[in-house]
Amino acid sequence: MGIGNTSPAAVLDVSGTAIIRGSLSALAGAVMPPTGTATTSQGYVSNPLDIEASLYNSSLSKAATYVWRWEAEPSGNDSSDTNATLNLLYGVTET
Repeated sequence: MGIGNTSPAAVLDVSGTAIIRGSLSALAGAVMPPTGTATTSQGYVSNPLDIEASLYNSSLSKAATYVWRWEAEPSGNDSSDTNATLNLLYGVTET
């Protein structure tokens, strides 16, 4: 079934943002696929997994969102020593 698309690539294929109100269980695991298919000139990072927290910042007099992002990054593309790292990134956005 395609939601937001006319050519579903899986049993359920949702294009766009989804809001799940309740638990989301990935009984067979969850996959964050790469953002592209590697070539001799370029490797691709994974799609990220963002975990966010919202806090009120009294200096700004408004809420700020703190973002922790897990992302896999390739290294050694087009060599005999290929590898990847798992990076935990951090940032703050004002809302």
